[in-house]
Amino acid sequence: MNVSLSKLADFVRARTQWIIDEWTKAVERRADLPSSENVTYRQLVDHLPSVLCDLAERLRNEPASATEARHAKTHARHRWQQGYQLHEIIRESGIIRWIVSGQCLDDFARETPQFDAVTRREAERIIHEFFSDMLTESAQQFAAEKQKALAASEQTSQAILDSALDCIIVMGEDGRVREWNPAAEQLFGHKRSKVIGQELAELIIPPELRVRHRQGLAHYLATGEGPLLGRRIEVPALRADGSRLFVELAIATHRIDDQWGFTAYLRDITARKAGEEARQRLAAIVESSDEAIISKDLNGTITTWNNGAQQLFGYTADEIIGEHITTLIPEQRQSEEPGILEQIRRGERIEHYETIRRRKDGSHFNISITVSPIKDAAGNVIGASKIARDISERVRTDARRNAQYAVANLLSGQAPLIEIGGNILDTIARSGRWVFAALWVLHNDGQLKCHTTWRLDARDLDSFESETRRRIFARAEGLPGRAIVSGKPDWLTDLTKEADFPRAPAALASGLQGAFVFPLLGS
Repeated sequence: MNVSLSKLADFVRARTQWIIDEWTKAVERRADLPSSENVTYRQLVDHLPSVLCDLAERLRNEPASATEARHAKTHARHRWQQGYQLHEIIRESGIIRWIVSGQCLDDFARETPQFDAVTRREAERIIHEFFSDMLTESAQQFAAEKQKALAASEQTSQAILDSALDCIIVMGEDGRVREWNPAAEQLFGHKRSKVIGQELAELIIPPELRVRHRQGLAHYLATGEGPLLGRRIEVPALRADGSRLFVELAIATHRIDDQWGFTAYLRDITARKAGEEARQRLAAIVESSDEAIISKDLNGTITTWNNGAQQLFGYTADEIIGEHITTLIPEQRQSEEPGILEQIRRGERIEHYETIRRRKDGSHFNISITVSPIKDAAGNVIGASKIARDISERVRTDARRNAQYAVANLLSGQAPLIEIGGNILDTIARSGRWVFAALWVLHNDGQLKCHTTWRLDARDLDSFESETRRRIFARAEGLPGRAIVSGKPDWLTDLTKEADFPRAPAALASGLQGAFVFPLLGS
């Protein structure tokens, strides 16, 4: 037993009243549909709960062989009382089937991730067969009430053909068209009067498939075997104007006057196929993109995560999907997210918003994001897609360039270097997002003493600042001495491994791990 179909059966049972309400709304919107005073309408209202109950049972555990058993059950449970109109039952059943196989399946698919395309097609097949069985029994009852007269039988058949939402085409064993309903006229562009007696292959089958069609017909007539019978398949078809479309096809066989007949039920799925192909192409583009592409719902919960996002943030899709987007946002930037979500709810797009985000390892980096609303088929905003790009290198480059300009301007003046040293420290430290800086001056007696310090107020650096100010180094001692002697800048990535760094305990206590030292030469 298919677990998804079993869950769908429970879903249909639970939504019985919703389905009835949706059908009633459809009736009220159209003046040509039956009113509440109509006999057929009243009977449908009374029958619908048991009809949907039977449909749920069919979805849960369809009999393996049993067309006759299904027909008998449908006939016994839903026998119509006198006064109904068959064409109204066909029409209303078509609307109810459309509600169940359309929005109802859409809602179930959103709630049930394992309800994939294959299972959905199986569910649609069962729903289609269920309503077809019901209509078949209704037609048989109608024919019996008309005493099985030939005229009444023909009228009933025509009512089914004319009222069917799907295309119905009947072909004889000679491959020529015997029946062609209004839905087929509308879809393929051929008038019934023009196609009756014409070979079906020449009308709607693409040229490259006609030989296979004729061979398949000959094989069935010779052996009774048809690989397409009893299945619902998707095939290309041809309109009268030469344009192509995709149809969903199901074929049933019957014998009339010792000759085989074939009834084809067709439904246009061109738009659905185009949508599926577009989604597949988009998914491939998203997954292969080097940029981080993320989607979230209106509550901020992450719903999709591509490989680019994994490379940028460090989380795998399994780790992050289902988590809140604020997982990626530093504490001091958390206030940004409510505003972004509010703009998305209004359907607004946010382009090239530069901010700071957090990786899995806790490190922060500069990022540019573009956020766009995601809308459903009705145009309602249901979430947001986000494209993120790491701009850390660009930000660092801009900061270094700005610092160079600022320092150059300071040095171009007439003030002594020792007087503008504090301004230089401030400019360089802020451009590089440093938390502490010190200017050491080499005195005539060969001693290096701290002249000026700069610190980030948000950090507790009192201990390290005090240690720095009280220290006096010889010309070649400590990090300041190293820069004086070498005359070159030096980058230290791990202060715990520096042998010539007496202030290491104070630095580590203050959370300082790396340093950069460079000489300033002046008169």
